[in-house]
Amino acid sequence: MSSHAADEMNQKVDDNALKEYKLAVQTQMHFNEILMKFRAFGIAVVIAVYSYAITRKDLGISFAGGLSPTQLLAFAGTTLTVVLALIDVFYFFPLLLGAVARSTALEEKIPYRLTSTISLHVSKLRSYVLICVFYGVIALWGICLASLDRSYEAVQPQKVAIDGPIEVKIKSNDSKMQMHD
Repeated sequence: MSSHAADEMNQKVDDNALKEYKLAVQTQMHFNEILMKFRAFGIAVVIAVYSYAITRKDLGISFAGGLSPTQLLAFAGTTLTVVLALIDVFYFFPLLLGAVARSTALEEKIPYRLTSTISLHVSKLRSYVLICVFYGVIALWGICLASLDRSYEAVQPQKVAIDGPIEVKIKSNDSKMQMHD
């Protein structure tokens, strides 16, 4: 094989590698966009569940185990957070890592080093830790909400017997005190 034919073949291999590299980088961007949308939508739903749990009126209902509706909703939000984290960490994130690995492998055949340079500054371990912290903080909010809810222990109004007149002081808008019997 002549050196000209070898050069053409190498150029063709490099062109194919460059095309595949561009596709791999586009795939990384696509998976990253999917992850961001997945996280944003999922956490918006979880925050909506937590918000409803906080703002709903206490109807005096308790569920099995003495859970109040607020606690049940907080646990539901926490469970949803865990499910989202599992889908993220064990499905979507590995897809992104696969695209990164392919791009890094292709960089050995082309003059570009974008993916490997970025990977040097952000390790897989750091990425996993940050994902776990992200979901962990949100799940912790739900656990705190569930444990801080005391609506199931609400004090029932009690009748109080009062002998004699009652003095009530009402503060008016002009800051003068008025006496009423």
